[in-house]
Amino acid sequence: MMAAAPGALPPATDRGNLKGSTRNRFYGLIRAVRADVQDVQASIDDLSGAESTSSRFAELILQAQGTMTRNKSQIQGKLGDLSSLLDDDANLSNYGSDELERIRNLRLRIVELWDRQSAAGAIAQTLPALSRLSKDLVYTAGLITIPQRVNEHLASYRVGQSLDFNQQFGDELPDAGQRKQMLEYLYSHPLAVQGIVDVPSGLIYRASPRPARRLVSFVLIAAAAVTGALIFGIVLPGADWIPNFPEVAPNTLVVAYLFALVGSLIHLAADALKQVREARASTTAQFLAVDSWALWIHVRELYFCAGVVFVGIAAFGVIATTKRTDPLTMLLAGYSWDSLQDIFIPRLMKSLGTRSEALVSEVKK
Repeated sequence: MMAAAPGALPPATDRGNLKGSTRNRFYGLIRAVRADVQDVQASIDDLSGAESTSSRFAELILQAQGTMTRNKSQIQGKLGDLSSLLDDDANLSNYGSDELERIRNLRLRIVELWDRQSAAGAIAQTLPALSRLSKDLVYTAGLITIPQRVNEHLASYRVGQSLDFNQQFGDELPDAGQRKQMLEYLYSHPLAVQGIVDVPSGLIYRASPRPARRLVSFVLIAAAAVTGALIFGIVLPGADWIPNFPEVAPNTLVVAYLFALVGSLIHLAADALKQVREARASTTAQFLAVDSWALWIHVRELYFCAGVVFVGIAAFGVIATTKRTDPLTMLLAGYSWDSLQDIFIPRLMKSLGTRSEALVSEVKK
């Protein structure tokens, strides 16, 4: 049993004598072995696309034989270097010995099957098995290297920014089915990557590993909500500069705004329940907001901050147009904020544009 999930090899400072240079060489050699096997896979694909009785197939056999011979010695040398790294470092051996042994076994099966069937003149019948073995080897190598590479990419992303896994790792895992399998693996090992894995979309959202940074997300959202309450309680009451805005007491406006926020939370809860129902009907692993709500809020901090602003705009628009501030109306306003913003924001922009033009004309006089 390994001490860490494949691909989740911790930094050198967390693992005694596991030096950064040793770790980097380990990952580099695994990626090099994967690239060599993909070279073999390309030859297998070329053969699979040719008629086995054609002269083209005979030419491809000779080319593939050369590729196999060349890569056999190259891969053997790299596997030897990897074994030396594991022998010299107990922590590294504890982490990667199982996957390395599987890679070695798959490589031996590929070589033995090719040599045996090549000598018997039966390569065409063996191509599906060779392709399956080489893809398995590529995937096994990816279990070790891809989570580390995902974290390297995410380290340069802001919180909440998404990494398109299929686009970034299409070269390392050309098979779409294996990319989905890898995403499901990462989803089931959440500590392997610093983000939220959404399997259906193929996206990985950046999350900070630092608890203090995650707490900042809640502070930002709370600050946006408090700012909105201050605007409703201080700026809007008696704002005769807003056409047709009703005369409403400050406390009433603040309470109306708070009910609108509650309505938006009800909307979020309804969306979360809908997500659960869809996940039950799906065979694909999906991240559920209700399972890790704190992490989801952290990753979507900009969305929630913007949502607080839009809820405020929706509440303001409903009060200005209906002259109503009762709790039910404001709950509905908050619940429907995403629909109402499509109505009120264009009106607001139009009004601001008209007033801006009037101001410019007045200044020019």
